[in-house]
Amino acid sequence: MFNGNFPVPRLLLSVLYLTGLNESSKKTIWNRLTLVIFGVLLHFTCVDTWYIIIKELGTEFMKVGISYLISFSLTIAVWYTTLYKRKHIKNLLQNIKDIKSSSGERTINFLVLLYYIISISLSIVEANELKNWNDKSAFTYGRNMGNHVTKFAFLYFKVNLTYLIYPTYTNIIVLLYGTLCLRCTTYINLLSQEITLYSPETFELPKQLDILKRKARIKGTLMTIQDIFSLPILLIMIENVTMCGSMTGWYLMNSWNKSLITWKIETMYYGINAFLSVVCILWVAGALPIAMNKFKETFYSKTHARLLYYHSKDELYLKGEVINEPDFILTGCEMVSFKRSTILVFIGTLLTYTVLIVSTDSK
Repeated sequence: MFNGNFPVPRLLLSVLYLTGLNESSKKTIWNRLTLVIFGVLLHFTCVDTWYIIIKELGTEFMKVGISYLISFSLTIAVWYTTLYKRKHIKNLLQNIKDIKSSSGERTINFLVLLYYIISISLSIVEANELKNWNDKSAFTYGRNMGNHVTKFAFLYFKVNLTYLIYPTYTNIIVLLYGTLCLRCTTYINLLSQEITLYSPETFELPKQLDILKRKARIKGTLMTIQDIFSLPILLIMIENVTMCGSMTGWYLMNSWNKSLITWKIETMYYGINAFLSVVCILWVAGALPIAMNKFKETFYSKTHARLLYYHSKDELYLKGEVINEPDFILTGCEMVSFKRSTILVFIGTLLTYTVLIVSTDSK
């Protein structure tokens, strides 16, 4: 169940270093510089987005625009909350690197690369469209940028930076959280499989204790994950739910055929990404209680069979400890339970939120 590789996929780990979420063992000037640069770019992008939305949007679209701005603002809160816990993140990654990686991690590096490719591609398309706008627009701060090449380069930098901050940065946090949850789920499932390999006769007390000790270790890791990511993941879910409502409301209030290509790209990308992000969090984190319950059932079945055939009453207390153990469910600050059934609640909330935005605006 162990390997000696990277604690998380290599490309994901590199991004964590660049954004300051994982401290290097050697605190070099480069590490501190990348942290400061990313922090400055993050704050600049959020302020710039507020400026553009307030300047460019009409009064009738301001309500969905505010929801859009809230999502960007929460990205700063996510960064600060994870930055505050970065020493704990470093220790967690050191502790979890020995746990066998799941098969799902093979796609993590691909997803990290895909996020950046999408950001670059969409930025090129949008910058090419925006360069034909009036020089007095908020995108260029009302300044004449000179020739089209300079204007395109400036707009490309701004648009790409916006996409990198949101949703790419928050997606990286979700990928990290998902990777950690997948490893723990895989470990628990392997323990369940190991129990099934034993016959009731061979599943003696020392083997039971060994498996329960390993399960206790992984539960300790889960408690650490809960402590570190409870607030950041809750904030990410809030910003994505808000973004989903904003994009849906925007679509309902505006004519698709008459809309600019930049608006179409943003609404589709932000909306789809926000929806999938929330669903992925609930789906991956929701696999943990399922794996835990499966472990309980497997352990109970094996120890119960042993009791019936071998009358090992001295092991009854272990079976009771496992069965009576409360279910472990990851949560967002004890406000949202990360279960797969919550996906339906999310969809219902999204529909209600969207209707409220549109009805309030129409009044």
